[in-house]
Amino acid sequence: NARPAQSRNRCRQFMRTLVILYLLLSLGACGQQNDSVKTWQSEFREIQFQYTAPWVLLPTLDIKNRTLVGVIDMRDGKSYIIQCFDDLPKEKLSDKEYLKGIKKTMLDPNPKNKLLSEDSVFFHNQVSYRQVFLMYTIKWGLLKQINYLIRNGKDAITLQILYPTTEIDATTQNIPELLTQFDKLVKLNGL
Repeated sequence: NARPAQSRNRCRQFMRTLVILYLLLSLGACGQQNDSVKTWQSEFREIQFQYTAPWVLLPTLDIKNRTLVGVIDMRDGKSYIIQCFDDLPKEKLSDKEYLKGIKKTMLDPNPKNKLLSEDSVFFHNQVSYRQVFLMYTIKWGLLKQINYLIRNGKDAITLQILYPTTEIDATTQNIPELLTQFDKLVKLNGL
């Protein structure tokens, strides 16, 4: 019975990290902007990207078993967040259970938050599970949040893309160009 408990603990830890991300975005992040091109690279994984203003690097964690990094546009809350961590085998924690946990974490903090859709897509050259949410935040107002989850039973990666929206436009609005251009600079190798 230790394995189900270990799986639940791992899922709870993952969910706590998502809540921290949500809180960071709700409250805003500090940082200075300038026009110089900066590069961020993980010491432990093949993850790297370049960024410049208006992007500001969010508080970052890069340790052996977890990487959490992202950028935010402080003008309106647009953000791109990458998390990579040691995964459990899918036999111990199914994709369905992961997605159920993510959904709970996103919807529970605010009853106004909504799940708009769930599906599988090809993202960063891999099949990924996608969940699209409307998130009501104190600092940024209404944000559309697109979560991608990629798992191989050894490693897992989540990407969160957030940007301002309205309820009317939320189902049809495309990802803003600033975020699609940033995504082209993100290298996620070795997963």
